[in-house]
Amino acid sequence: MPVSDVRSAQDLRGERYAVVGGGMSGLATAWYLQGRGAETHIFESSDELGGRTISGELGERLVTLGGKNIGRSYTRFRAFTSSLGEHRYEYFGINSSRVIDGRMITFDSTDRAGMLRNLSGISARDVARLARLGLTLKRDPSARYLSESNCRSLAQSYDGSSVEDVFSRRLRELLLRSLTVRVSAAEPDEVPMSNVLPYVGMITDSYDQLADGMHGVVTAAARHSRVSLQTTVQGLIHEQDRVSGVEVMTRGGDRGRERFDGVVIATHAPGAARLLQDDAPLAASLLAEVRYFPLLVLLAEYERPVFDSSVRAVVFGSEETLSNAGAYGIGDLNVVRYTFSGRRARPLTEQEPDPERLASIAEAALAPHADVAGNPRRATIAHRFLPGLCAYHRDQAGFLERLASAKAEVTGLHLAGDYLRGCSIEACFAAAEEAVAAI
Repeated sequence: MPVSDVRSAQDLRGERYAVVGGGMSGLATAWYLQGRGAETHIFESSDELGGRTISGELGERLVTLGGKNIGRSYTRFRAFTSSLGEHRYEYFGINSSRVIDGRMITFDSTDRAGMLRNLSGISARDVARLARLGLTLKRDPSARYLSESNCRSLAQSYDGSSVEDVFSRRLRELLLRSLTVRVSAAEPDEVPMSNVLPYVGMITDSYDQLADGMHGVVTAAARHSRVSLQTTVQGLIHEQDRVSGVEVMTRGGDRGRERFDGVVIATHAPGAARLLQDDAPLAASLLAEVRYFPLLVLLAEYERPVFDSSVRAVVFGSEETLSNAGAYGIGDLNVVRYTFSGRRARPLTEQEPDPERLASIAEAALAPHADVAGNPRRATIAHRFLPGLCAYHRDQAGFLERLASAKAEVTGLHLAGDYLRGCSIEACFAAAEEAVAAI
């Protein structure tokens, strides 16, 4: 079935599918299955759906803790939200500042010419390489979703080199590191050039946010599935050489077995590896090789605006524990989202987040650049994401091919997740679309 027809066919009408995982990959998978007429049952081990887009209470308001920026290129996700009712978007754009040699340099998508001027000091070699990557993205939209052909071509061109090996220190400090630590919590030396296109693709996009956050969309999507929260899928049921259901256990210790016409595992790679270690050990071993890096997020609400309309975010270098600090929204300049990701922040993730300690670290870094010193805090909320953000496989093209071969040996089982086509929301939808199209 062509991928574009996934939500127009009704050939799964009357069938029931289990979706393991209630993050964006799971919600996307259920949506595509419903488009083909199937009934869906989502199993989620945590207290709520949403995965990295879960919500929390900051004082008296509900805020989105994880990914909330929606690119203009996110056609799949926007179709998803449109199908669920009225969910209003508001402009957010790109606005990110970095202090280099004592000067604040701002990349603002409302001033593309200015963004280019800020790159004027980088080498001609860097410009040429960035231009070639941008041209690849323009010619082939699938390139931003870790397509095998592009990953393989880049691996051959750069012979296994990392982003740090290829680009100058100045360009990394100005632009590239802020992308890698935001998208995958990875340092430039941890990102092979074969996997660089999803990061570069961020520069070419512009971004909106859901005006009421992600919670409303997640809640609306949940109404179309049967949902079991605080329920862990412990194993797969096999009948007549095919996967025919799941074995589950609730947080309270109750166990059960339920049969389905098929099962889609839509968790992160470590979760999928755990489930497959007995039924598909080769697939499980491949999934265990996918790299994830943890991160911490702190949201703080202040009495006064911390940022202004010209500078809405500050990115920090590898010498800081804080990777970036930005306004929660254009109309929320007094609400700051602090992100701790990258190598220097990883020791912090070994323990439960302490909001006061995190705020102290974050405000010390941000104070020279924004109005945070002496600005009273009204409320804070912190969250630790484990296993964190996906940084993909070092040999992504080979991994995808070997995983497809290993998974093919298990009939009735399908995979969706952030490790396949990228960890952006849209990439999760692209992977889910492929998985459902293959059924």
